[in-house]
Formats: sequence, C-alpha cells, structure tokens
Amino acid sequence: MTRTKSKLNGQGEKLLWKKPTGGCDNAMDNCFLSNLVVNAHVPTRRYWAVALDAAAVSQQVSVAMASVVLPIQLHLGLVTVQQLLLLDVLLLVAGYAACQLLGGHVLGGSLRGLR
Repeated sequence: MTRTKSKLNGQGEKLLWKKPTGGCDNAMDNCFLSNLVVNAHVPTRRYWAVALDAAAVSQQVSVAMASVVLPIQLHLGLVTVQQLLLLDVLLLVAGYAACQLLGGHVLGGSLRGLR
C-alpha cells in the first residue's frame, strides 16, 4: 500500500491513493445482479423482416460489384453481350416470380396489379 504525499502550501497533505477505511471499496448488496436489467431498450425484431432488409443491401452490393466486373469481362472477351442479356432476362423473371410467390411485393413497388 503505497501512499504518495505532497504538501499543499503547508495546509495538509494530498493523498493520491489510500486504503478505504470501511474495508471494501465496492460495496453493493447481494441482489445487485438479480435486479440488473440487461438490454432494456433493445427492440425485438422479426427475423424475416431483417432478412428481407439484408437481402436488399446484398443486392445493391452485388449490382455495384457487377458494374465493375462485367465491363472488364466484356473487354477481355470472357462474356458475350448475348449471354449477359439472357442472364438478365432469366434473373428478372426469377426475381419477380420469387417476390410474387413469397409476398406479393417487390422492393420499391407492388405486383398486385399483375394478379
């Protein structure tokens, strides 16, 4: 137990560390943990709503990556324009079909007029 003392103009001593006189310096009762409320203000979320929001973000990231990679592949001759157009049409039809079957709506719009 080290004490660091310094005189303050002869008015007493300034203690930077001193052992507490009451024994334990972190006194709290035994029921502290049972009364502790953890994550009281965290809202509960529905899984599928979060999954749908995450899918929208992953689609946007995929489009950003495709807009960088596909022109390079076109330039190198690894992909033809016809292959890209066929892939676009297939993905468009599959996406609309999945949205119609799963929820009747697409991100940014509705398919209710198509029924």
